[in-house]
Amino acid sequence: MLRLILFFLLMLPSFYAKAQDSLQPLPVDKAFELHAELTKTDSLNISWIIAKGYYLYRDKIHFSIIQPKNALIGNYQFPNGVKKNDKFFGPQIVYKDNLQVFLPISFAAGENLRLKIAYQGCSLAGFCYPPVDKILSINAKDKTLAIEQPNEIQPPKTNSPLGSE
Repeated sequence: MLRLILFFLLMLPSFYAKAQDSLQPLPVDKAFELHAELTKTDSLNISWIIAKGYYLYRDKIHFSIIQPKNALIGNYQFPNGVKKNDKFFGPQIVYKDNLQVFLPISFAAGENLRLKIAYQGCSLAGFCYPPVDKILSINAKDKTLAIEQPNEIQPPKTNSPLGSE
């Protein structure tokens, strides 16, 4: 019996450390992994892999052209999501696990494209990230894509699942 008590006392710091790690929110790019693929000259497949325990808000996802100014985003639709009564934003549609949006884009051949992708999400533990902006660049010459990160956003270190110290 004494051995059992000693074992639990020795293991307690390890359990505490694991519990503290689970309270730390993931970096935003790990929580919401953004991908883009050029499917045709006039269509982009924008997708997110969403970490377990996290979700994206539909109403916080926006696409806008940076350049060229004459480029246009066509009609696109979001897939069905999950209804959530959010304590911050009220009734919302959210996405868990993954999200895929096909975005029709029209721009002149030979022109490079820069597209702003904005989104916001939270963890089920109660931590909400500030809005995130990414820039998708498409090189017209070789059709390569790159996702630029204007600001690296890291969650604050905290012991609270709600993100406050």
